[in-house]
Order: sequence, then C-alpha cells, then structure tokens
Amino acid sequence: MKRNHLHDRSSRPKETFSAAKSVLLRSGEPSQEHRKNCVDLDAETIRNIEKNLGLTFVPENGEAGNVCLARSPEVRDEYRETFQRQDILDYVYAVVHSPRYLKKNKELSNNDTYKISYPNDQDRFWMLAGLGAQLRQLHRSDSVTAVKKPSREAQDIIQTIADIEKSFANQVIDFHSHLRLTKSLPKEIKVLNPFQENEEVLSILFTFYRKFYDDRNPRKLILGINPGRLGAGVTGIPFTDTKRLSEICGIKMETLTTHEPSSVFIYDLIEKYGGPEKFYGRYYINSVCPLGFVQENKKGNWVNCNYYDYKSLFLALKEFIISSLRTQIDFGIDTGTCYVLGKKNAQFLTLINDEMQFFDSIVAFDHPRYIVQYKSKYKQDYLARYLRELT
Repeated sequence: MKRNHLHDRSSRPKETFSAAKSVLLRSGEPSQEHRKNCVDLDAETIRNIEKNLGLTFVPENGEAGNVCLARSPEVRDEYRETFQRQDILDYVYAVVHSPRYLKKNKELSNNDTYKISYPNDQDRFWMLAGLGAQLRQLHRSDSVTAVKKPSREAQDIIQTIADIEKSFANQVIDFHSHLRLTKSLPKEIKVLNPFQENEEVLSILFTFYRKFYDDRNPRKLILGINPGRLGAGVTGIPFTDTKRLSEICGIKMETLTTHEPSSVFIYDLIEKYGGPEKFYGRYYINSVCPLGFVQENKKGNWVNCNYYDYKSLFLALKEFIISSLRTQIDFGIDTGTCYVLGKKNAQFLTLINDEMQFFDSIVAFDHPRYIVQYKSKYKQDYLARYLRELT
C-alpha cells in the first residue's frame, strides 16, 4: 500500500516557550534558582529544543567534568553536543534585545513573560547565546541609566544580533519554519506543508538557504502558484525536486525521491543564467501562496490543487497570501518588478497588487509546467524569453 504523506498535525508541538521578565535581571550573577525560575524548561520544552538542535540537555547537577567541558570556551560551537539552562538563558537574553523581536512584540511592557520561538539551528543558537552572555555581562556592570542608554559596546552587540536576525537566509528560514495556515478550507482540500510533515525538510531548508542566501543583499522576486506535491511540496524548496536538489544544489534528500517537470525547466533556466550561485544571488523564488494544496480525484488519488481553482478557496486564502507576501517583501525584496509564473496566476496577483500596491509592475511568464507539457518543442524559445526579461 502506497504511503500518503498527509499527516494529522493536531498534536503538533508548541512553537514557543516562556521566559519570565526576570530574565532581564540587571545586577549580580544569576543564581541557579533564578535560572530555573526565569526560563520555563519543562520536560516537553527540553525535548523540543533537543530535537530541534540535535543537542543533549545537561542539568546543572550533572557530572562536573562533562558540564565543564560543555561550557568551555575552547570547545568550538560546531563540536558542542550538549546545552544547559544557562545557554538557554543567554539565548533568550539576546532574542529579547533583538530589534526585530521588539518590533514584533510592541506589547511586551504589559506582559509578565516573553514568548520565545524555539531555536531551530545550532549555529544561530550558539551565536545568539554567546552574544546574549556578552550583553548580560555588560548590563551587570552598567548602571540603570546606561541600560536605558546603552554603551557603545552594548550597541555594537545589539547590532550584531540584528545582523544575524536580518540575514536573508535567516529570515527565509524563520518564515518557513513557522508557516501555518489556520483558516478553514473546503472539506475536500488538504494543505501541503512539508515543513510540518517531514522533519528532513527543515534540515534541507537550513542547508539550502545558508548555502545560497546567507547575506543581506536585496533580491528580485519570482512567484509561482503554490507548491506542488512533487516539488516544493516535498523538498520545501520552490521548483526544486529531489533530483535537482541533489545533482545541482548538492543537497541530498534521504526520505523521498521525486521528479517534477517544472523543476527541470527552472534548472535549465538557472544553468543558462550562470548557475545556482549567480541566479539565487539575484532572485528569490517562492509562490503567491507559499503552502500547497491537494484534492482527491474520482479515482481516489490526491492531485495538485491551485489556490485560485475555487473561488471559496481563494477567498479563504486571500488574507494569508497578503500577509505572507508582506513578510517576504521585508526580507529585502526589490519591489520594482515582480516576475510571475502562469498567466492566470498573474491575474490573481494583479488583483491583490491593485489593492495592496506591493510592486510597481508585474511581468507574467507562461508557467513551466504548461511549457513542458504542451509546448516542449518550443522550450528553447521560452527559455530565451525568460532570460531576456531576467537579465
């Protein structure tokens, strides 16, 4: 029996854990009791952090030798295998001083606790934990006045935290890691969310975007329709099936193997453009709707469904689409021209753009799937047209 990768996600783990405001203790060395009380590390939270980071939690009353080695500054971050409550405290300290976090949580002054997204990448976790520790040391030595008006050294640390948070790669990773659709959909439609349905996809997400997008450079936007069940609906990378992911991007997927005709066309385009490094250095590809959909046909098979196939589906998704576009534009998207794959797709995006004024202009291409399926003998002509517009 063929296994269906559409799972019931009703028991998904929480996206955040809690940190008390006392995490911002400004004076004195935090005691073990303070560390215990200000970060809510129950068994579930610890399991989630261990799972996300691939590290093992070591209680403060663990074996002294192991703990000492784990926290030794001589151990490089990539060789660390454990973390402690103090590491989480330092990580939280950096996060709550991040300009990005403060901007998104303007109501913090009215709360007794902070909601902190689970760390999901070892490198970023250790960088932020290290910066949080440095900042906390500075704040302990600063006066209350200096905290309100940070020293130059503290400002530099906060700017470094902001730079880490603002890299194109980290923003894309954070966006997709927390991508959820809470709207009710027509009962015959199911959501494709590979970031929730296959743990390997998150690893691919980190590797791909750190490889091609780990900078703060602006990019132009190319939008498909929504992820398909053989491409981004499996790998998490738009228009990238497992074969292209492995052979061209150098990232192997162990759990599934797929072939998507649209992916073949896009990577032929990327090759003609100059290769993935050059192409992804200038363009960011996603979809008008960043999550995909499938519906069951009369034969009982699950087939792709577009966000605009049913009026009720489009209306249910419109707010989600607008919110997703707005968030991605903030990554550092050049909003002069948006390139759209699929003529009907362009019509719906134009309706949204007329209302929201996201882009100055929209350039529509015939969709790669249409070209491969119906116009394959003219493929080189279509590739030439894409290249003329994109170069």
